[in-house]
Amino acid sequence: MAALAHLEHGQRDAMEELRTELCLYVGHLRRDGLSREAALSNIRSLIAQPATPEGAIALTSVVRDALAELTLQWCEAEYARLASDGEG
Repeated sequence: MAALAHLEHGQRDAMEELRTELCLYVGHLRRDGLSREAALSNIRSLIAQPATPEGAIALTSVVRDALAELTLQWCEAEYARLASDGEG
């Protein structure tokens, strides 16, 4: 995921880019029929793995865990928004 790589490299606006990409991805997962829990599990796995070799060093495990929690909040909210809108 390019946005995660950008975040690992400390690029400006990478958090917003990551949020946007993940919300789009959650929409795709929901349309593909994944449950909320399955979609969030998928996101957690994605964020847990460095996108670049440098990412393993740039984001310590504590920081990556915090990032995972934040992204799960975003994705849970997006899944709920899509469900309430009747999309997918």
